[in-house]
Amino acid sequence: MRLRWGTGPRHGSFTPAIDHEGTTYRFVRVYTDAMAYILFAQLYREPPFEDEPLRLEFLRRLNEVPGLSISADKVSENPSFSLSRLTDAAMEQFLGTLDWVVEEIKRS
Repeated sequence: MRLRWGTGPRHGSFTPAIDHEGTTYRFVRVYTDAMAYILFAQLYREPPFEDEPLRLEFLRRLNEVPGLSISADKVSENPSFSLSRLTDAAMEQFLGTLDWVVEEIKRS
């Protein structure tokens, strides 16, 4: 895993990236204004997440995190939410969901 640092004029950002078997995966971006974007629009182009049911499983896991509610019609877009909505326990659950994404990528 590596981090890609943004150079936005108003808000900085970072995007974790995973290189696996010749493909670079990016699935979340975090900005310095505490906004996070789930990068479904990038994921849906790459295995195994080109499979909509797997993106829906990612969405289901995200929506189990207290404070998150992302509509199913966003699984091909980049929905955002404020990290300030997540308590410490919810943040742990969110990070666990991201770990699940990494494991799914490694299994593909």
